Amino acid sequence: MTMLVTGAAGFVAAALVEEAARRGETVVAVDRTPPPPALAAAWAALPGRVRFAVADVLDAAAIGDVLARHRPAVVVHGAAITAGPAREAAAPAAILETNIVGVARVLEAAKAAGIGRIVHLSSASAYGAAAYDGAVLDEEATPSRPESLYAVTKFAGERTALRLGELWGIDVRAARLTAVFGRWERDTGVRDTLSPQFQATAAALRAGEAVLDRPGQRDWIYARDVAEALLALRDAPSAAPVVNVGPGREWSVACWCGLLAERFPGFRWRLAERGEAATIALHGDRDRRPLAAERLAAVGYRSAWRLERSFEDYMEWVAAHPALVAPSAAG
Repeated sequence: MTMLVTGAAGFVAAALVEEAARRGETVVAVDRTPPPPALAAAWAALPGRVRFAVADVLDAAAIGDVLARHRPAVVVHGAAITAGPAREAAAPAAILETNIVGVARVLEAAKAAGIGRIVHLSSASAYGAAAYDGAVLDEEATPSRPESLYAVTKFAGERTALRLGELWGIDVRAARLTAVFGRWERDTGVRDTLSPQFQATAAALRAGEAVLDRPGQRDWIYARDVAEALLALRDAPSAAPVVNVGPGREWSVACWCGLLAERFPGFRWRLAERGEAATIALHGDRDRRPLAAERLAAVGYRSAWRLERSFEDYMEWVAAHPALVAPSAAG
């Protein structure tokens, strides 16, 4: 089966392309900029076939041309701007265009090409202010109260995809991802706050120090875990319209820093003193509740990527690509 993935030169979508190609699949990787040489080389070394195409998701004609040339069976839409407050204030229209209008453009092109199934990458940020209430965040029971412009656009993009799917008879499945870290995460220019795991690992490569304002407990999920979950969601005969993608367990950034300290003797980490500024951003000033995982289990996926396994796999990747994590320390 051929799968088309938008935003493929970025982070999560790049990990998805890698996992599918690892399984021997043919993937059409679409992005507005070519992948970095390291990513292209990694794809080329895998059993599957990755065909890269340059196209902007805001250009329905260009996306339509790629679909017509490669005729994929399914589309995974991952292109987005993961904006922070500064970008929200400086370029709101660009965020709205990519994260909402871009969804409509891709759906328009998919409809014209006769695509029957689309997996849309949404975000747990769609829960917004409700993310700190209750035991778990449930797709039905937990309301969506997005606050940041990124969260608003991810929720609106998700709703746009589902509505157009309903109107046009396309099987659209929205995957609400919890906080992701791991392989191929780097500064791409469209992710304003990189994961705490990335930040701490970069500090470790520089033999520096990481200062946390709190332990940072959350249901963090590794990029390969997400990729495996998305492929299960893609392949399931049926699925709920919105499915949380989380590991079903929690651990802390402090635990990650502890593993880094064992691996890198020059690295130090600690909790901030009163009034001291942290050096690691933990994606907000509170720890979000974990995502319910029952709907993901219903499509046949249960995470096997615990903290230690994720750490070892990521360290192997970091050793091969140190310049993508900490250019100043790569030598």
